[in-house]
Amino acid sequence: MCVDLALHGKSIRAKIAKRQGIPLGCMPRITRSLRSAGVISARPGSGGGLALGRPAEDISLLDVVRATSGGIVLNCCLQEPSACVRMKTCQAYPHWRRLQDRLEEDLDSVTIADIADGGSSAAGEYPRAALATVAAP
Repeated sequence: MCVDLALHGKSIRAKIAKRQGIPLGCMPRITRSLRSAGVISARPGSGGGLALGRPAEDISLLDVVRATSGGIVLNCCLQEPSACVRMKTCQAYPHWRRLQDRLEEDLDSVTIADIADGGSSAAGEYPRAALATVAAP
């Protein structure tokens, strides 16, 4: 939806859904999540519609993922370390933490503008983690 708005400007839900192959019934939930996070804005009535809430260069994939799903957590211990009784002796935690940080950095480095432009991110080529997220169904 965000890339569509970057490419086409202000639009209505039905047109975005049709262009992007999103079931129209899913649009209110997606729209609500993105609006709450300030990623998109909505104006009701004649001449209204949906638009990006800020410039496409200022909206990262991490912003969109956090808005629509609350974020990506690779392992529950990263979200709630006290939930794991083995935290103090866990040899895997530092690796999970590093991977989580890298994923978030990669998602944050790719903007909606980068995707809409069809090129690479401002930092160079798209990070692999970000590409996997974009390509995921």
